Amino acid sequence: MDTALLPSLESRYDISDAQKAAFRGNGHIYLPGVCSPEEISSCRREILDATAEPRVAATDLEKRDTYGKAFLQMMNLWVGHEGVKQFVFGKRIAEIAAELMGVSGTRLYHDQALFKEGRGGYTPWHQDQHYWPLDTLNTITVWIPLVDLTADMGIMQFASKSHVNGYLSEMGAISDESEARIDEFVEGKGYEVTGQPVMKAGDATFHYGW
Repeated sequence: MDTALLPSLESRYDISDAQKAAFRGNGHIYLPGVCSPEEISSCRREILDATAEPRVAATDLEKRDTYGKAFLQMMNLWVGHEGVKQFVFGKRIAEIAAELMGVSGTRLYHDQALFKEGRGGYTPWHQDQHYWPLDTLNTITVWIPLVDLTADMGIMQFASKSHVNGYLSEMGAISDESEARIDEFVEGKGYEVTGQPVMKAGDATFHYGW
């Protein structure tokens, strides 16, 4: 598709001071309607196009480990797909991230498309920044579903306020072990586990790397 025909994510999404404070205090926030139905429909179409071949070529589920069964993942799609690049580099999401963190600008580390498969596995507890070689506490993930979600489909969950601990190096990479260790840690600290029970395509969650 001609990228000139795709929606532009250049318009602002206003963030209140209360939302900024909630994000910094809890380590995560849910924001409805970050992308309009038209925008997310176009984005979904471009991502499906960009990932068509690797999704077909994926290894059989029974041959994967726990991490591999959690989801199919394809990274840095923007490099080879102009349609995806237009969404990934849209100013709106970058500005939201910067405002939530209280910084003047952001830099992209990577984009990532995640596909939860039928009969696939669960996603264990983990810290995103475990995988990022960045010497800063100011990192952020935005997660935007491409389809409407209900609680029975498996919603993103967060251990509120746990980000203040920084890197939990002993918890390890995404695995059955990280699930058990972090679950014990969260329970021991008494952190509230929360998640948005229903999300529309185009809604978003933002969370710190830790």
